[in-house]
Formats: sequence, structure tokens, C-alpha cells
Amino acid sequence: MKKCIFVLAVAFLVFTCADLEINPFIGTWENEDCYRTIFTETVVSVYYPSGNLYWTGTYTYNDTHLIINLDQTISDSEMVESWGDTQLVPYRFEDEIMFFNYVRLTKIKD
Repeated sequence: MKKCIFVLAVAFLVFTCADLEINPFIGTWENEDCYRTIFTETVVSVYYPSGNLYWTGTYTYNDTHLIINLDQTISDSEMVESWGDTQLVPYRFEDEIMFFNYVRLTKIKD
């Protein structure tokens, strides 16, 4: 009986850990112009250097792009006009640097 419970416990751990994916975006990122991009598990928000919100929205991602659904009610009207509802944004990582829509971001806080 103990052997059966042990096997079930190990199988549960293996399947549980296999489903876990570490989100590489979570944290606070900053570009050289001091715009801050903050990623939570499901929301991305970009702030002007003054600290005011520039735009925000929910996101999902694949190997090469983020799919951002812009919150049009609180994002800057400039972004709403240029992006509309949804934007496909390319990204890539090079060591500790993220290129987000071809802009270099450095992680400043997890």
C-alpha cells in the first residue's frame, strides 16, 4: 500500500511540474529613456518617466510575440489610436536584456 501511494505521489509531482512554465516577463523593466514596463502574470503596463500611466493591457505570449489586448479606457489616447484593440509585439531575450518591440529593456526589479 505504501508503495502504491508513493508511486501516485511521484506521478502527481511529475505531471504538476511538467505543467509549470516560468514567465520570463514578470518584473519591472526600464528602457534608456526611463520608461518603465511592469509585467505581472497577465497584465503589462508602461509608465512615462514622470510615473504616469502610458498604456496597459492583458497579454499572452508565444516564442516570438506578445499578444496585448489594450485597455482602451485608461491607456493614453495616442496608444489607443495607433494600436486599436490588440497588438502583436515582437520580443526576444539576450542574456539579461529584453528587446520589446525592438526597444532594449533592462530588468530593474523582479
